[in-house]
Amino acid sequence: MGKITNRLSPALSAAKVAELADALDSGSSSRKAVGVQVPPFALIIISVVLLGIGLCACNRQSDTFIDEQVYHLQQVADILAAHPGDTDRIMADLDKYMIDNQKRLIDARMMRKKLLDSLSPDDRAAFIKTSGERTNALRQRIKTAVEACPEPRLILHKARPLFL
Repeated sequence: MGKITNRLSPALSAAKVAELADALDSGSSSRKAVGVQVPPFALIIISVVLLGIGLCACNRQSDTFIDEQVYHLQQVADILAAHPGDTDRIMADLDKYMIDNQKRLIDARMMRKKLLDSLSPDDRAAFIKTSGERTNALRQRIKTAVEACPEPRLILHKARPLFL
């Protein structure tokens, strides 16, 4: 039985090659492009999906900015906590922080401007509300720490650029 299979194997291979050659000759494998008609409802679905992706991108961008805002406010709160009531040390650390993070702060301000410019008035109001809600506790901590210092106005003036 093994001898018969071995003899048929070359014949089967030749038959497959012949079948492929016949298919190529018959024109069933043309390289011509075939037009496809997209149903109208598919275009609506695609439009809705693309709109959803755009809205998600705006949400991600606003979340990214608010995260950046929280980060900088946390740094201000940490500087104030490290030197309670010591205006000179606080001012020196705020100066150093702003110098060390100058590019990051500029990028954050640009991100905020682009974001606000891209939002509708209602979305802008919602963004400002969300930003306020997420940063309110930190702002209160900073305000309390600054009020305990002998020169709160001087510190607030220095820290203002970090409030984004």
